[in-house]
Amino acid sequence: MQAMRRGSQVRRVPCANRPGRRLAAAVGLACSVLLAGCDTQPAPGEVWPDGTLVIARREAIVRLASALQAWPESKLARIARETAADLPDCEWLETIHRDTAAAVRMSCHPSDPSLAGLAARRGDADWVFALPKSVDGRVIGTGRLHADGSVESSFNVPASAFEGSRELLRPAAADPGPALLRHADELLHARLRPEGGLNIAALVPSGGQGDQMFRLKSELFAGAVLDGSWEFAVYLPESGRAMPDAALAVGFSLRAPAVSAMEHFISELRASWPIRRTAYHLGRAGGACLRELNLLPDLAPCYVATDSALVVGWNAASLERALGRTPLESTPATAPHPAAGVHVDLWRMSEADARFAALAGDGPVEPAAAPPWRRMSASGRSGPDGVDFQVRLAADGPGDGA
Repeated sequence: MQAMRRGSQVRRVPCANRPGRRLAAAVGLACSVLLAGCDTQPAPGEVWPDGTLVIARREAIVRLASALQAWPESKLARIARETAADLPDCEWLETIHRDTAAAVRMSCHPSDPSLAGLAARRGDADWVFALPKSVDGRVIGTGRLHADGSVESSFNVPASAFEGSRELLRPAAADPGPALLRHADELLHARLRPEGGLNIAALVPSGGQGDQMFRLKSELFAGAVLDGSWEFAVYLPESGRAMPDAALAVGFSLRAPAVSAMEHFISELRASWPIRRTAYHLGRAGGACLRELNLLPDLAPCYVATDSALVVGWNAASLERALGRTPLESTPATAPHPAAGVHVDLWRMSEADARFAALAGDGPVEPAAAPPWRRMSASGRSGPDGVDFQVRLAADGPGDGA
């Protein structure tokens, strides 16, 4: 890494030739995990068996297994297919499952008395289950399958799960404010306000690579000049482009100190890298670009300061896509924006994967089979026992807040 410092040419770091495929796979895994959710620990005195515990309505399992066949290459679809092929004929089913690679073998519920505590958590949900206990607690969740195929889950994540860098994912009670980045053709759109603000510098060890090479202990990342809100968007990649457009907006309370901190951060970067600052304007919003910081494909980061946020793009094209060519400062785009939280367009992931595959030299590639749900949305709110989350997998249509 030292060879990349001042006095030598900036070297482009090669990237994977299939970022879309890995991204889509990661989102698929996230879907399966988010369906679980988290809750508080079993009551004192309760002893639950080890492994993954499930109590579910048979009809819901059959319908979920059928929906997952639209995603035939996924491991989740294979396990669901094998599980549904061997279900006993009773309304409610249960299992204690310990082999994550094997099909789930279920029996009629109630059968095993050790699942009584889990059954008490089900309420009127279509299923309830618990994952093996971890250092942050036992994952316990409920879910419902609606008539249109959409899935909803409500759960609580204990406060201990948000230590270290995960503090940035613990939502504050206050809303992060209106959206700034455009809501069109995005793969992912997130808008959050962490409970502890955006003090990234406090999470970075002094003298480490993040501090030495990227100045992550800079005044800008200490959080004093920022209001704590952040918004991030990744857009469907343009054909022939190695990376998708992406932009990050961080809100501030006072514009002048925020711009000063950003310019100081750029000066610190220039002390470590052979790069130049180039003035940049997007409409009335002014900022700068670092066009020689080409560590990854198409990376030439630019920023502008609107009336309410510092907005950083992967490059100038990313900023124009996220804000428009003549952004109205402090005014969100006219298209409807999703509610605060994280939103992923699962169908667009298939198209993105096909475009990356074609760029890798495979020639024209048809998009892979679309996943069974159109989008995933997750939002949370801090409470006395941790963070209460709501997760929705929408089968089709605009969905809630999207």
